[in-house]
Amino acid sequence: MSKAGAKIRKNHILFNGIRYFRGNAEEIQVGSYGEKRTPSTAKYLENKGYITILTSAIEQPTSVEISSFECTEADFNANGSDIYKGVAIDGEIEVNYEDASSAEVKLVKFSLPASSMAEYANVDDNALEDLREYGNKARIAHQIWVVMEAELADAVVHSTDTVISVSRGRMEFKLHGKFTSSSVTTVTISAGTTFAYLLAKPRWDYHKKKKRNEIVDLDDDQWGGG
Repeated sequence: MSKAGAKIRKNHILFNGIRYFRGNAEEIQVGSYGEKRTPSTAKYLENKGYITILTSAIEQPTSVEISSFECTEADFNANGSDIYKGVAIDGEIEVNYEDASSAEVKLVKFSLPASSMAEYANVDDNALEDLREYGNKARIAHQIWVVMEAELADAVVHSTDTVISVSRGRMEFKLHGKFTSSSVTTVTISAGTTFAYLLAKPRWDYHKKKKRNEIVDLDDDQWGGG
């Protein structure tokens, strides 16, 4: 795709018209929830916990070569860090700007449909009560971008039988007969490897906080929004 539509900036990335947050990304996973913070220097999710996700409902992942993004070294190295954790076949890798500019690594997006996330939040009593208390600042992360070895990224994206599960800030998936002599290779994506994320704002069944019973929908909240 054109670089004009894909940009990596210090505080966000832009892809297909959507602006994803980068602030505090190392603490965020699919299902992270908390309060959206908007200081003058950055906007980010202050992670307070993880929604219990009951079944594997992650949509088919999307991968993008980082070299296809318009990106400078300064923008890539957000928050003064020049090394990022990525996901490898046998664990984690360290990725710098030169690595990212090559074809050796890709960004992979993992998403949980907003409707599914709302359902899980509504049956997680602790998370639901927290979100009520956070009021208009309450947010849930339902999409994340992860840096991943290119070969692994291609296998994940093109596999038709990959099962992805999420539990308490850790995502795990199994690839069948691809990388080892074993019939199944298990890959774990833990907190610390997220590069960017998208937030969702709960829409409640009642506008007054004390009378809210459940979330009726989630609305995307992009970086740069209110």
